[in-house]
Amino acid sequence: PEVKFADNDMLTIVNNGVREFLDRYRDTVYGNGTCAKLAIYCGQIATLEDDIYPLVASIVTEYGMNPTEAVLKRHKGSKAQKAGGRAYQEPEGSEAAFAALDSPLSNVRIVLLVQIGKEGWDCKSLTGIILPHEGACKKNMVLQTSCRCLRQVVRGEHETALVWMNKPNADSL
Repeated sequence: PEVKFADNDMLTIVNNGVREFLDRYRDTVYGNGTCAKLAIYCGQIATLEDDIYPLVASIVTEYGMNPTEAVLKRHKGSKAQKAGGRAYQEPEGSEAAFAALDSPLSNVRIVLLVQIGKEGWDCKSLTGIILPHEGACKKNMVLQTSCRCLRQVVRGEHETALVWMNKPNADSL
């Protein structure tokens, strides 16, 4: 993987990471028919819904993609649903879409996550990770979370990955 970090605000890191991912991997389809995916870890559901999703939706639209097909919001768990003092509902069908990410039928390119996808998630077509702010995962989980994109889609093939994070996460890594 290529690891990049910046001492910028969260939205600048997300903006840079999403654009670089789409510039590099937008047309990447692996031998098994799956397309390259990017995961963005958000510390709170309010951050995902109010800050990250509008920015990502705008960028994918600019790249000619439909955000309702290209972006998946996943935040299962009682902590995530009540974060920020507001009740956010996980979009209908997101659990099934998350389970099918490694299928050639999945059109999802960017997955926005809160409290899920850090341990035990084996998505071979995950090609990029963004950890845009401190607290998106615990310090001892930065290595494990950033390595989610290090699985080979096709055994023995040379594959690349992109990781973007803020400076505190890079220091932990």
